[in-house]
Amino acid sequence: MLGEALAGINRQAGYMFQSDALLPWLTAFDNVALGLRYRGVAEDAVRERVEAWLARVGLSAHGGRYPHQLSGGMKKRVALAQMLILDPKILLMDEPFSALTSRPGN
Repeated sequence: MLGEALAGINRQAGYMFQSDALLPWLTAFDNVALGLRYRGVAEDAVRERVEAWLARVGLSAHGGRYPHQLSGGMKKRVALAQMLILDPKILLMDEPFSALTSRPGN
């Protein structure tokens, strides 16, 4: 918990790096789903939550694309959804929004 010594991975912290840390062989959907799947969340709940997070970051229509098919800003939004879907208590970010582009209409 907060205020206690850390032993191992801090599951209460979300990490977002300056360079994208997406797995190139996974789609945007599967990159966002990865943490939930590692935690053993049921697949129907994974699908529902990933679809909701892709919508929140404006990428509903791009879940089936691979990282090489996304712009730099889109990759950042996938990484953001990947982090926030795990509901971290604290966010650790290294220039996370440097490549973000605005969505059409904004």
